[in-house]
Amino acid sequence: MRVADALLEDAALVDQVYEAQGRRHPKSRSRGREQTPAEVALRMLLLKHVRNWSYEVLEREVRANLVYRSFCRIGMEKVPDARRWGKSGRPWEPM
Repeated sequence: MRVADALLEDAALVDQVYEAQGRRHPKSRSRGREQTPAEVALRMLLLKHVRNWSYEVLEREVRANLVYRSFCRIGMEKVPDARRWGKSGRPWEPM
């Protein structure tokens, strides 16, 4: 995961994820709850893909494991719940 961590430091990649989050719904940046930070979203979805986890397992594992929390840049903040990931993880498409 150290190699992935180094690759995910790319600001352009994080910016693309941020823009993709804003395209989910026309008013998603100005209404509703705050979106998950782009860096956190990218890292959590990568972890989900690499470990072949469901959203529920992703939430549980990141909540319980300090190494995963550090990798995802969550620290001691609240981990986004699985219901939120089910909606936010799907619409992102490669550019």
